[in-house]
Amino acid sequence: MPAYEKVLLARAKGRPTAMRYMQAIFSDFVELHGDRRFADDGAVAAGIALLGDRPVTVIALEKGADTAEKVARNFGMPNPEGYRKALRQMKLAE
Repeated sequence: MPAYEKVLLARAKGRPTAMRYMQAIFSDFVELHGDRRFADDGAVAAGIALLGDRPVTVIALEKGADTAEKVARNFGMPNPEGYRKALRQMKLAE
């Protein structure tokens, strides 16, 4: 497959997002918000969920499905508060 076709597939409009994968794989996903310093970064989707009967922490970059969601999620480009949010979730999982 030529490189350009791979890029087109990666940018396809109906491609599943991280949240759709999380809903399909995990049960009882609860998204946690904020970095406890400045703000919440919508580009980083992080929270706790169940994988079978085991609680797990899930962290992913979320791009959004439609235009309004993409704007709210900053097109999947995290800000510093997103990195702090992910670090907070990792420490919580620890």
